[in-house]
Amino acid sequence: MATRAKAEARRVPEQAFTGTFSIEEQLRSLLRYAVLAPSTRNTQPWRFAIEGNAVLLRADAAAWQHVADPGRRELHLSLGCALENLLVAAGCLGYRHTLSYFPKPGDADLAAVATFRPGPRPVRAPPPTITLETLQLRRTERRPFQTQPVPPEVLERLRTVPGEPGVRLELSDAAERRRGVDVLNVRALAALFGGADYRGELAQALGQGGLGGWGLPGQIGRLAMPHVNLARRLARQDSRALLSAPLIGLIGSLADGPADQVRSGRLLERLWLTATAHGFALQPVSQALEVPALRLELAARFPEAGTYPQQLFRLGRAGAPGAHPTSRRAVEDVLDRSA
Repeated sequence: MATRAKAEARRVPEQAFTGTFSIEEQLRSLLRYAVLAPSTRNTQPWRFAIEGNAVLLRADAAAWQHVADPGRRELHLSLGCALENLLVAAGCLGYRHTLSYFPKPGDADLAAVATFRPGPRPVRAPPPTITLETLQLRRTERRPFQTQPVPPEVLERLRTVPGEPGVRLELSDAAERRRGVDVLNVRALAALFGGADYRGELAQALGQGGLGGWGLPGQIGRLAMPHVNLARRLARQDSRALLSAPLIGLIGSLADGPADQVRSGRLLERLWLTATAHGFALQPVSQALEVPALRLELAARFPEAGTYPQQLFRLGRAGAPGAHPTSRRAVEDVLDRSA
């Protein structure tokens, strides 16, 4: 069954963007696609406001994972994914935009302001690779992938996905690189699950429907296991998934400020949507990035991705159809009536 937000996105009529409705109503309809974005632990840490022809994207501080994400890197990545969905949806329906990151010094929660204006649609424009349907079809795949390699033409398309200023992408199909990343992931799980605060925060996220079930029967009850047993169980599960991936990649940046992290999230979602459009799936892999020493090791293993690793991921063709969509908050729940 589709979530309420996904169902709302499918019901957006194209005539809502032909001038029949006010610009505020049109932008509100576009937000139905923004809220379909992925987010760390499905926290959906965003809020929106509409002012005339501008959309303000803010962090929802109540959804911030303080223990796993003390520097708000993952929160900013999630905001970048939502921003990319908004801009892609607007572009599909003929809008142009200007964009400003963190425009108000001292307001760390105001991540971006996007200002929109209608643009003429070329009469004979080629069909876009990423469409509104792509936004609805994108899923997080947690199961092992099929083992066949990504075709060269798709790999080249992924490598040439345009990045944001200061953001870099490195892809690898080398089995040795996958094994090395798997070792880092196992070490990260052992370190993270050794902390009671981390386990408690994760239990709370699972209890609120985060991670789409995470493949753990019993969810909260599973977290009552001794943390060493739990870390080992998760390491086995993650290893099967990671080692099955024909392609792994890292998005990094040349600087590590909030805007760099939001831009990295935009590239992640752009790459994810491109993969979806070509019939492939993607899963972020975040544990090693949550341990500072291991984040440094990732930087050394992916030198082309920039100095600061932002998001590791695995990519391949889903082994079975029908990944269940995670729940989404409706636009009404994340839209502020006044900025």
